[in-house]
Amino acid sequence: MKTEHTLLRSAQRPAFTLVELLVVITVIAMLAGIIIPAVNGAREAARRSQCLNNMRQIGIALHVYEKSNNGLPGYMNQLPGIQLTWATAILAELGETRRYTILTDDNSSLNDIGAATTALPIFLCPSSPKTLQDNPAPLDFVVNCGPAPPSGVTDVVKFSLFVDRTASSPPFKKKLEDIKDGTSNTILLTENLQAKEWYDTTITPPDIAPFGFRWHNGDVDPSFVPVPIVRINFDRSGPLASLGSPNHTRPSSNHPGMVNMLYADSSVKAMSDNVDFSVYLSAVCPDDVAAQATKNGNKGGLGYNFDEHAAWPQWSPSP
Repeated sequence: MKTEHTLLRSAQRPAFTLVELLVVITVIAMLAGIIIPAVNGAREAARRSQCLNNMRQIGIALHVYEKSNNGLPGYMNQLPGIQLTWATAILAELGETRRYTILTDDNSSLNDIGAATTALPIFLCPSSPKTLQDNPAPLDFVVNCGPAPPSGVTDVVKFSLFVDRTASSPPFKKKLEDIKDGTSNTILLTENLQAKEWYDTTITPPDIAPFGFRWHNGDVDPSFVPVPIVRINFDRSGPLASLGSPNHTRPSSNHPGMVNMLYADSSVKAMSDNVDFSVYLSAVCPDDVAAQATKNGNKGGLGYNFDEHAAWPQWSPSP
């Protein structure tokens, strides 16, 4: 039984002092500083994993299309009365046969087309800001459209995996078996924050920026010291890709320090912002030996030299 003296002592127990309160607040702040970045890191890892999975599924669909059509689709393709992007061309292989049927049928109503051109999660990266926007048919991935043709080099198309198939005669198709460096060593598709809608019939080839990326600047730099517009994550700010926008014709993503890449064997890997130019160029060019042998009087042609120009120029990536 508590005595009167014990009860009096309990009533007189002091509260936290100011110093003790500050210590508690400091400990809580330190714990929050540790836990919040870890939670954000875990969320980003999950988003990157989903992005890689989406790319892997696209890779499988491209393989199925290539086998069924004796070659990869163009970045733009021509059907009677309509042009199709590479993404629209593989809808059936992605299990979206009804959408493909509607979009390739001249008799489809505008309402049906509108319903068929809504967002498809498989064409999006969860880290992309476009996942938070109500844009029609948003797209986060672009295909490997090869080098910009330097003057004097007429066979540059053989270094491209996706070409304009709306006007080429005879229509050029790249087969996966024609990739000299091997499908496991050649990049088929990357992320791009400024890619446009996966269904867009307003683009007139040879405008590449909305759907594809370039990895060579042609005669922009005669000495072929790589200039920034082919740089991974260069100019990540700004609007969606517009016609003739070379600054957006490159890989980019919101993943910290990297861009996810889909290789031609359907494997997916992350590539660092700081990758050596030689490594990047070797991964996107399907035939390194032939490209290095294709001279143009200077290194503005495809005759790049890995040893001489092995590093990217000094730069700071745009936010």
